[in-house]
Amino acid sequence: MRIDGLLERARGLLTPARTRRLGLFSLAFAVTFVVFFTFPVLNYLQHREKKKRPESGGARAITLQPVNLNEEKKEKRKLKMRDAKPQKAAAKAETGRFQLKLGVAAEGGVSVSDSDTKVIVYNEGEVDQEAVPTKRNLPRKPQAAEAAGVAGEVEVEFVVDESGKVISAKAVKVNPDGYGFKEAAVNAIWEWRFKPATYKKIPVRVRYLVPIRFQ
Repeated sequence: MRIDGLLERARGLLTPARTRRLGLFSLAFAVTFVVFFTFPVLNYLQHREKKKRPESGGARAITLQPVNLNEEKKEKRKLKMRDAKPQKAAAKAETGRFQLKLGVAAEGGVSVSDSDTKVIVYNEGEVDQEAVPTKRNLPRKPQAAEAAGVAGEVEVEFVVDESGKVISAKAVKVNPDGYGFKEAAVNAIWEWRFKPATYKKIPVRVRYLVPIRFQ
């Protein structure tokens, strides 16, 4: 009897309006449970899965390192210089094997040798075209000889190079000595200039011997 009364009383409490309210409350509770419980669990599981991927052989993060372009250029330049050194050395050795010599040997002419270049000086009369003077000032008579009334003569040997300049000059004979004739003659010839002599159309060095007279 008591149980029947309780059931009867419960049926009285569950009116249609209360039933609808209870259904809405249950739905709200379910939505709240999903939002505040299910989503955090899913996020946790996804985060844990991401941590496990590198260990399982998945894709790994790539770190980009800055590249110094200047250092890369310097390194390339060093490699080029290192490769070029053997080529330069070989070219130098090849060009050093044969050197052109100009000069007069037993028969004159041009000779080829693989030794160091040695310039040979022609003597007067051994070239096709002699050196032509373009500037030739005669020396003045020294004051000592002028005061003593002495005449003199100096033979000077000098060499004219490929550009027409005097590159050596020396007195080989002085008569008389001691009045300054030697210095005056040699100093004057150092200032002379020439159109260079040629042998087979090539400018060459020539040795000359000239007398300088002081009256």
